[in-house]
Amino acid sequence: MSSASHHHLLRLALSCQKITAQVTSPSSSSIVAMASSTEQEFLSHYRAKLNRFPRSHNFWDAKIASRVGEKLAFRLKEIGVTAI
Repeated sequence: MSSASHHHLLRLALSCQKITAQVTSPSSSSIVAMASSTEQEFLSHYRAKLNRFPRSHNFWDAKIASRVGEKLAFRLKEIGVTAI
């Protein structure tokens, strides 16, 4: 078995309404950590974009994506995951 097969797997799901990042265990494929733009911290940004005129179907930008990544990294560090 190669050493790469022992690393956790990062999965990203991007849509115009949601950014989700999750890390799964290599042995069981279960989610060990997850962060999403639907969390409480991002709701005010989402609502501001939702209620503006003219309406846009793109609610997220690089800044929000970066914050979702930071949140995921913090959660991974808390549980001791170092290789992805």
